[in-house]
Amino acid sequence: MRLRFKLLLKSINAGQLAVFSIASLIGTIIVLLGIWTYSEVGQITENQNNIFKGQYLVITKPVSSVGTIASLIVKDANPSAFSDSEIAKLESVEGVNDIAPFSSSCFDVHGYAEFIGIDLSTKMFLESVPDRFLDIPLQDWKADISDREIPVIVPRTYLDFYNYGFAASNTVPQISEGLVSAVSLRIRLDGNGMSGTYSCRIAGFSDRINSILVPESFLSQANRLFGSKAEAPVRMIVETAPNGFSNVSEFIADHGYTIEGGGETARLATVLKRVLMAVIAVGAIFSVLAFVLLLVTVMLMIERNRAKNAILSSLGYTRKAIAAPYQLLAIGMDLVTCILATAGALLLKPLISSIMEQLSPAGVPAHNGTIVLLAVIMFVLSAALHTITIFRKSR
Repeated sequence: MRLRFKLLLKSINAGQLAVFSIASLIGTIIVLLGIWTYSEVGQITENQNNIFKGQYLVITKPVSSVGTIASLIVKDANPSAFSDSEIAKLESVEGVNDIAPFSSSCFDVHGYAEFIGIDLSTKMFLESVPDRFLDIPLQDWKADISDREIPVIVPRTYLDFYNYGFAASNTVPQISEGLVSAVSLRIRLDGNGMSGTYSCRIAGFSDRINSILVPESFLSQANRLFGSKAEAPVRMIVETAPNGFSNVSEFIADHGYTIEGGGETARLATVLKRVLMAVIAVGAIFSVLAFVLLLVTVMLMIERNRAKNAILSSLGYTRKAIAAPYQLLAIGMDLVTCILATAGALLLKPLISSIMEQLSPAGVPAHNGTIVLLAVIMFVLSAALHTITIFRKSR
């Protein structure tokens, strides 16, 4: 067998194999890192909006000096509020699947938090959105005015304020999201000569909102019991179609509206995904060219050894036995490239992760499984195609 291998592989072109190795290595690294980065960008946007079912934007009007002066002069004027006609225009924009206003509390709200003997309190307000916009089990997102405990969704900035502001300056323990259940949260509602105190259970965190969300049913009952006149909505939540973000963002910019929370992240993520698709395409072209180059090199070896192959066939060697040396050469080159590309991608991954952290301060997952799995899939596909093609040509 060793003699057969030496005989058939004697005409190896080292230069062509070197070019294949370089091209294949570059292409595979680009594809591995490109697909990994693309998947992580998707996870970042999902993690930042994990309380929402899909692609949602929170839209507001900017506060201006003229608007502030007008609200002081004209009673009950609120230049930041959305009128019915403005809501209708926004709803008619191509790319908008659904839209709803935020409902706000029309009464006094005080919040209280207690953790290992530390008491915090603040005046605040509550908001709600229709249940269809939230990705929370309905049985966990129900509350009645007669309940003593209600579920709430809290802005992640509240937790960051405590951890990096209050806790850091007062040398007290920080709180992770997993330890939030150890914090005692209460709210007191006051209005119309009545008051009510409720315990709070945190159902989730969000980067898109800057107020505490409560179930819509609870807030509507609380407004009727404790509240006064309902105010016009000042914030809108908009569901965009999969390819509708560009149209919606253009409409928002033209009308001077702003996107709260993850709007910039969503825009950057969209642009980054498009760039990554182009980068992945370039890497795929390198990989395909390298695959073809190795295949052509092996085919030329088979052609140069046609006479030797005929002799081996007349000596009783099967077609499978004659093709084996060429197949092992191709598979070996594929395996070496896969191993080197995986190592290179894992070495470069921390650099890309540090760049992506600027898009997501919450961090990027550190697992390497995606890269390794992709490398294995690429190796199996390349080796299988090389094996089948070489077997068909080795006659």
